[in-house]
Amino acid sequence: MIEKTLPALNQIGVDKISFIYCDRSQKSFKLNFEKMNKILINSCEQCGRDNLMKLELLNSLKEAKKLYKNFVVLDFGGKKITKDIKSILVGCEGGFSLEDKKILQDHQIVAFESDLILKSETACLAISSKILI
Repeated sequence: MIEKTLPALNQIGVDKISFIYCDRSQKSFKLNFEKMNKILINSCEQCGRDNLMKLELLNSLKEAKKLYKNFVVLDFGGKKITKDIKSILVGCEGGFSLEDKKILQDHQIVAFESDLILKSETACLAISSKILI
């Protein structure tokens, strides 16, 4: 549940989250942006952040690639994560499909130093913390 992770991502300074449908995404699950915005407003009031984190929904990886050119992809076997990363794509539960990987083949792959397998929400929090703090 991303709703439980949003306040922490907001508090550490994540600017924007783009939810992107990949092959293995649970497309029957609908995001409640109204609820997420209320969570972010409350989080901003608690932590003193004065700008609301932006949220968007993209229908495919191809759409994401058209909008965003300079992102890295979190996946196994990638290079060590560095603080100079500005935009990162974290996959859905179950990882990227072979078709997803073909679409993403021209993007740099980064990975955690350990071989932990994290849920998407936990991976977002871990990588954001590593980059921003």
